[in-house]
Amino acid sequence: MSPPLLLESPNRKSFPISLAPAAAEATAVVSASRLKCYMTCRRQFYFRYLLGLKKPAGAALIVGQALHRMLEIWNHARWHGDNASLATTPERFEEEWQTIVEAQPVAWKDDKDEPKQKATALRLWQAWLANPPIPVDEVPEGVEVFLEHEEVLSDRPKIVGYLDLVRAGGLLVEFKTAARSTPADELAHQHRLQLTIYALLYRESTWQQEKGFQVIQLIKTKEPKIEVFNFPPASEKDFEELDATISAFQQGVANGDFSLSPGQHCSWCDYRTECIAKVATN
Repeated sequence: MSPPLLLESPNRKSFPISLAPAAAEATAVVSASRLKCYMTCRRQFYFRYLLGLKKPAGAALIVGQALHRMLEIWNHARWHGDNASLATTPERFEEEWQTIVEAQPVAWKDDKDEPKQKATALRLWQAWLANPPIPVDEVPEGVEVFLEHEEVLSDRPKIVGYLDLVRAGGLLVEFKTAARSTPADELAHQHRLQLTIYALLYRESTWQQEKGFQVIQLIKTKEPKIEVFNFPPASEKDFEELDATISAFQQGVANGDFSLSPGQHCSWCDYRTECIAKVATN
């Protein structure tokens, strides 16, 4: 029997090719980013993970990558007993910025956009160094830790994730950049699946429960702000929700469900042009 066509009627006209092998590969490994992408917009997942369409990085992503890289260097310096401030000078920031920009195509708005974005990121980083919310002399338990859940351990598929930082006692830290402040309850809801995945991976790797979660937001306002949010350990309900989401994700992709998910997120979607073109041909 030939493999089924994904995106059966009414979408089959737009996607008349068999993508079953690509769908199997796309769901073989589960990550927070893949789950979030599919649950936010099934069509975006199709373009990104099944067709493999590459898009230039946006300015916000470059700022986030630069700050994340500086935080990684800062945390590694503390971990090894080095001077964290000396390891993350403006000169080092400039080097890391150039490395990140040269490694990928970037969709700058105009010639003035890159200097503007770089200045924004540097101001945020200087604000961090001036008043870090984490004690400089506190030794991390882990920095940029890659963890993996193997299928043989449970009925779950292979799950992977990177922990930005593990503080003393198993406090799992996630760094985020944002354009504006986010209420704590909304932040917890937005990142619930991601934090639950981190809890699962941490518990399986250490055989102990995480102390909790700490989400640190670097806010790109005119006057840079750094906000810290603390959340309790993952609950059984969180793990039930995670399993249900993974199941819906795997079944949806296997069944070729890449139907439209229109909403406000369409305004900043990288695949908006392709999506509108496909809709027009249906």
